[in-house]
Amino acid sequence: MPTLPVSLDFAVFRESVSDVSYRWDNAKRGRDGTIQVAKLVWSGEGRYADRRGECVVGPNQIMIFSRSEPSRYWFPAGYREPWVFSWINLTGVGVLWKELRQRHGSVLTLEKNSTAAALLRECARRFEANDFLDDWESSAMSYEFVMSLAREAEESLRTPGSRLERARAMLLQSRGGPLGVKEVAAQMGLSREHFTRCFLKHFGESPGNLLRTARLQHAKSLLRQSSLGLEEIASLSGFGSAAALSHAFRGEVGVAPGEWRGNTQSRNRISRTMRGPKRA
Repeated sequence: MPTLPVSLDFAVFRESVSDVSYRWDNAKRGRDGTIQVAKLVWSGEGRYADRRGECVVGPNQIMIFSRSEPSRYWFPAGYREPWVFSWINLTGVGVLWKELRQRHGSVLTLEKNSTAAALLRECARRFEANDFLDDWESSAMSYEFVMSLAREAEESLRTPGSRLERARAMLLQSRGGPLGVKEVAAQMGLSREHFTRCFLKHFGESPGNLLRTARLQHAKSLLRQSSLGLEEIASLSGFGSAAALSHAFRGEVGVAPGEWRGNTQSRNRISRTMRGPKRA
């Protein structure tokens, strides 16, 4: 039998993780750099990091990486909603994977009606169900997925304002990571000053303000839903230190984060008391 140009080696249709022990370092997973991975998120959020920085990966986003490279992904502390995704392992797509990542990064945002997303799920479903007629059919569908992903990524760049939309998505994804305005501007091929002017004109707010608001919202969510200390929450939400978090919190909310957490918990208790006990 001739060698297939693309091979679907393994797939999982639906995996759900919710424990901080879920943490993978690709550099420690063997030396087989021919295995390329695509993980499509259904719901929840996780983290991905490589040489470009760290970012949040949520619904309708897909991570693409190699099994032997210096990158990692994990389920972060403080999150309660499970991170749910489909994933497939491919061989034979190394060159295209490299080009895709150079142009678009390792985390791509797809449209809700994405053909690539539908094909990845179908590849995973049929692999698990042993529903392919033969290796030729699985190879054909895998190749169609890769081509659809490449086409959708390129089309997103040709859409008016798409570069700024992509930059905005990167800033929101990195709300708890080290990727800031300067780094995103560099990835867009722009100076920080020019990027800020274009961003402000297109969205009506500066990229710095967007990132600060996103980080504050993330900090509020962690304060409300977890018992983590301020230092850890500051680190997870991109502020670096409890002092920086407190300064930003006071400027935006008017009170310290600890006081806001106490007030929120008190309101929640009062609300539950007013609703009364559940009836059988």
